Amino acid sequence: MTRAAIAALALVLGVLSALQSQAQSPTAPSPKFEVASIRPCVGAGSEGLKGGGTGGPGGGSVSPGRVRFACGSLVNFIQRAYVTFANGRSNSPWASSPQIEGGPAWKNSERYTISAKAEGNASLEMMSGPMLQALLEDRFKLKIRHETREVPAYALTVAKSGLKLPRVQEGNCIPIDRSHPPATLVTAPGQKPFCGNGGFGRKGNLAVANIPGISLD
Repeated sequence: MTRAAIAALALVLGVLSALQSQAQSPTAPSPKFEVASIRPCVGAGSEGLKGGGTGGPGGGSVSPGRVRFACGSLVNFIQRAYVTFANGRSNSPWASSPQIEGGPAWKNSERYTISAKAEGNASLEMMSGPMLQALLEDRFKLKIRHETREVPAYALTVAKSGLKLPRVQEGNCIPIDRSHPPATLVTAPGQKPFCGNGGFGRKGNLAVANIPGISLD
């Protein structure tokens, strides 16, 4: 690999500060929750997102028109609203995430549980993206701006001996619909694994990754 420089997207936020967002042309009003509450998180927040969502920080439960994000930091919610579900659609979790900078120190440490109800049967993508954006901007007085920066990176090239990564044969793994993910990614013994889902382990002094059906990107 060789050293190179590429442009990276940085998401810069200012919470309760004098940071001003860049001027934008008038757009249609963003969809908003009908009712929403934000409370400090109590407990470890280890529950996953049930009923068709994603686990990890900011997990919880979801049903048509209702959502609960449990024990997430402000950065978790920003990542969900402006990256993972930006524009009301589900984006690949393997996609490069922009840097999130600025704001108070507690944006990473303080955790909150968000419970919200939307009018009608709003989708997970709309509630996790545009509606969550509007809620964060209203309750946390969140302002963001996008910046493009030059950052150091590595250029990945194919060795002279050629590419040795095996191509996944169709049918070797189960594709995942990111808009309606399964309740669990754990498969039964003998069942094919989900594409893009795997884990890391160790073999002696080596770290071993086993992730079937994932793109090189």
